[in-house]
Amino acid sequence: GMMEASSRCRRFGDLAAGTVVLRRMAFRDEPAADFRKSRVGATVRILAFLFDLPLLILLAYGLLLLIPVSRMVLAPYLLGLIPVLLLLFLTLTERIFQTSPGKFIFGLQVREEDGASPSFALLLTRNLLRVLDTNPIGYGMMVLSSRKQRLGV
Repeated sequence: GMMEASSRCRRFGDLAAGTVVLRRMAFRDEPAADFRKSRVGATVRILAFLFDLPLLILLAYGLLLLIPVSRMVLAPYLLGLIPVLLLLFLTLTERIFQTSPGKFIFGLQVREEDGASPSFALLLTRNLLRVLDTNPIGYGMMVLSSRKQRLGV
């Protein structure tokens, strides 16, 4: 609800990376003015993430099945790599396709504020800050923000 109330409909990662999520599925560069009109609110973005979540869970469980439990020394290190691999999956899908599977279903894409395709570093920053968006700190930052935006929004 708070993200819907913000004027730019962005989360922590978006604010830090300077990205926005748009309703349009255009894979070519277009004028920034067209992108400013098609920003997407929290409700659709949450629904898109709810479509991404089962895919991420299946990927995590698949990776868990690949960990050799007989290797007591190696197994904890491989277990620690699973969050990194999930982060890379989200970042790479947004970099290559400018969208995630859930955002694709809803016809959304991730772009920089000026309409350009975001770099890998910006998308990595955006996805690293996803943890703060689902945290009370994220909502507190929005209340304190003069633009009523969360850090990643």
